[in-house]
Amino acid sequence: MTITIKVPALWRPLSGGGSRISLQANTVAEALGELIKQYPQLDSQLFNERREVNQALNLFVNREHIRYRGGMTAPLQDGDEVYIVQVFTGG
Repeated sequence: MTITIKVPALWRPLSGGGSRISLQANTVAEALGELIKQYPQLDSQLFNERREVNQALNLFVNREHIRYRGGMTAPLQDGDEVYIVQVFTGG
C-alpha cells in the first residue's frame, strides 16, 4: 500500500528537496524505516542513540497523533499521510 510522508521544511535538503515522499509501508515503523532507506541522512533527525523517536518530534497519521493509534506499530491504510512535526521550545 502506498502512503505519503510529509517532510518538515528544514529537512528537505536532506530528502532531495521533496516535501512529500511516497512509499510502501504497513505501519508507522515500516514507513520511517523505508524513509531512512531512501534518505539515510534523516536517521539522526528521526531517532536518538537508543533508536527511539527524537523527543523533539511528533508523528501524526492523517492529523491524528500516533499515540492514539497504537504508536509506532499503528497500522497504515492505502493513501494515509504521515506527518513529521518538529517541536520548537524555548523561552
